[in-house]
Amino acid sequence: MLVGVGATPALAGTYEVPVCDAADGKNNSWTRWSNAGDYPTSQTCPSGGSDFKGLYVTSNSSKSGSRGGGSGWRFTAPEDATVKSIDFELSWRKKDDVDALLATDKGIVRFYGRTGGNFSREGANGVGLNDARYVQTQVSCGASSTCSFSQDFAALGLRGAVVEVEDDTNPELSAKGGSLAASASPVQEGIADVVFNATDNTGIKSARLLVDGDEVDFDPYSYDETRAVPAENRSDGRLVVDTRQLSEGPHTVHLVVVDSAGNEETYEKSIVVDNVADQGGGGGDSDGGGGSRSRSDSLI
Repeated sequence: MLVGVGATPALAGTYEVPVCDAADGKNNSWTRWSNAGDYPTSQTCPSGGSDFKGLYVTSNSSKSGSRGGGSGWRFTAPEDATVKSIDFELSWRKKDDVDALLATDKGIVRFYGRTGGNFSREGANGVGLNDARYVQTQVSCGASSTCSFSQDFAALGLRGAVVEVEDDTNPELSAKGGSLAASASPVQEGIADVVFNATDNTGIKSARLLVDGDEVDFDPYSYDETRAVPAENRSDGRLVVDTRQLSEGPHTVHLVVVDSAGNEETYEKSIVVDNVADQGGGGGDSDGGGGSRSRSDSLI
């Protein structure tokens, strides 16, 4: 969250990606883009409050550019996700026919007016982006033919931003191994486990194992909020439960994986716990000895 900016916390189905001053000086999510012309870009994060720093783009004073050419910095949502909103702090200056914009693939979000040679600033929260694929800063030639950058100029510096990504896609989950796998016997004793693969377009943030609704194991995974895809997919993940801590008889097990946006996928298995330690035995006047079996299991 930007300093001094009261952004609304992300809801289920969304997550936030900060950059530059909003991310302790980090940029792991915005990349340079250019379609034509000479528009230098630079990155200086944290900006230290300077108008010339942050994620910066400007027109080259010794060059010229044709209409439509431009450059800047772009955040692109993961596949099957969109950019929902943005909080930002930026500086710009503009003279004549070179434009300074904040835009998406769906259109212009902000068109910044002339400032002469001085910088102006804007800070805003929750600016809607209409579920676009990307959001970008942009300096470009808006003239009818060409722009002479010695006469016309523009510059834009994004000092900090928080992009809200929306993702309604549930993870894919495969409980492929262990005694709790779909193909395994429902009868369980000792340490029971499930080995799984989980994938998602935004990565897997955590996994947990529940028995009759109570959590018995939990694994939080590495999560980097400064990346457009904050988490990684999981291969051969493993969660366990000591069935000796459960009552004998039937139970319901759930494996739940959660993606970066809070979307969940669940695997369910009905089990029967059988940890009877002694079997057999004699009775009355019998001299016969009893039988017994034991099992020693431990977490690996």
